[in-house]
Amino acid sequence: MRPEAEGLWRAVAARSDVESRHVLQAWQFLRSIGVEPPAAVAKHVLGAIAEVTGSGHDVPAVYADGSVRYLNVGGGAVVIDEPIDSVTAPARDLLGIAQALADVLEPWDGDLPELPRDHTRILMLTPSGPHFGQGPDRVLQSDEAAATFLAAATATLVAVVGLATSPQRPAGHDRTAGRSLKGDSPSEPRPQPPDRQRAREHAR
Repeated sequence: MRPEAEGLWRAVAARSDVESRHVLQAWQFLRSIGVEPPAAVAKHVLGAIAEVTGSGHDVPAVYADGSVRYLNVGGGAVVIDEPIDSVTAPARDLLGIAQALADVLEPWDGDLPELPRDHTRILMLTPSGPHFGQGPDRVLQSDEAAATFLAAATATLVAVVGLATSPQRPAGHDRTAGRSLKGDSPSEPRPQPPDRQRAREHAR
């Protein structure tokens, strides 16, 4: 990487007024050239994602800047870029739970492993890299911390789907909040097993 490019990525990574996804991308590039984030921000959770597989992927994702994404198993998507009260509260709860998990897990170095059918992954995105746990549902029914993560993810998803399917959408909804990128309504959230794993021993 050329020195000027590194300088630009450092500038993006240090900003608090850009999208969380941009900051995460900047740190990804910086880590690839051996630049590690300072301890004060290394484990700060900027995004929390749940991936649920079955006939396809359901992927709700929330970010520290208040934005939310939902990719549903049917191929549609919901995008929220402006704060909406009904979604902000559960999304903030999810980020708090994700932070507690990231604090006790180590970041993953390298590509994430494959996520087989009927497996679930919980993912915390930080400047130091992703922190995650995954495994088959039947194995992930004994961990209280991960179950709490998925309960919060489900609550966020219910709020997102309720917003996107509401006949009385808030002003600006079609432009930024909860729009279906394929023009069809997102599917209903799939029921989640009560418990999930916390650590990464099932991730390999």
